[in-house]
Amino acid sequence: VALALLASALLFGAIHLQPAGLPTLGTLGLVMGLALRQTGSLWPALLVHACWNGSIFLLMRAFA
Repeated sequence: VALALLASALLFGAIHLQPAGLPTLGTLGLVMGLALRQTGSLWPALLVHACWNGSIFLLMRAFA
């Protein structure tokens, strides 16, 4: 399970095609994978992803 979580987290980070963001996005992928594993539901991971995207969007709007 640990190897699958790490592999999927790295894949999540890599699929965004942002090499500088790989550590952050990989960590985010790991958090979402752990949330899925802990709860047995995809909803917490979806909520984390939506909050992440929303916060990035708001920060880009505020500082662009």
